[in-house]
Amino acid sequence: MAAGESISAEQSTLTRLFEVVDGTLTVRLATETDQEVHAGEMLVVPAHTVHTLVAEQPCQFIQLETK
Repeated sequence: MAAGESISAEQSTLTRLFEVVDGTLTVRLATETDQEVHAGEMLVVPAHTVHTLVAEQPCQFIQLETK
């Protein structure tokens, strides 16, 4: 994602795993504070959790979904 890009609030019926490959990704969860995920780190977003993705700087990430 380019700096300043975002993906608006969404949720999934599946659990999502975000692995940041480069840069930093901010994940805004509806029930918690913002979570910054840096290169080499992962974040699990449970199924049915509303979340927003924000790239305050350029970043690359991998998103996986599982039951």
